[in-house]
Amino acid sequence: FSFVELMVVIALIGLLSAIGLPSLLRSLPEKRLKNAARSLYADLQKAKLLAVKENKNVTVTFDTATKQYSFIDDDGNTVAPTVSLADSGAGLYGCNATTLNTWRKPCATDVPDTAIPPSGVTGDEKITFTNLGVANTEDIYLQDDNVQEVCYAVTVSMLGSVKILRYNGSIWE
Repeated sequence: FSFVELMVVIALIGLLSAIGLPSLLRSLPEKRLKNAARSLYADLQKAKLLAVKENKNVTVTFDTATKQYSFIDDDGNTVAPTVSLADSGAGLYGCNATTLNTWRKPCATDVPDTAIPPSGVTGDEKITFTNLGVANTEDIYLQDDNVQEVCYAVTVSMLGSVKILRYNGSIWE
């Protein structure tokens, strides 16, 4: 290879990376946020399984000030390591969703929230799974500090099912 050919190849690589890098950097915060939502989803499933396996209630408590959540059993023992969302760039925040949690079917015990609190956690900031795998109804909203176009909700129904929803600016999907 000649020096000129090598310089042309390097210039092409530089040009292609200059074109692709900005879009990659724009999508990075949402990827981190989605990863945080998936981790929270998996940890809530883990808490449910621990409650059934140990035949005890397992409570997941959220500390919105430090952006952490922890797992505690009936005896007050920590049953899993405390998880921090601060490293992922996501936090426990309210989100700018205008339709709130419209995925909920209105009934006596499971109605949509009237507002998303600034902390991002509705209710009393904890989810308790019983030894039967059922839980209190709770919604946790995750949104990036800097990129607020996208919001994720991790929701737990009273039957203990956990699901992730994404707010894209107009609807939950």
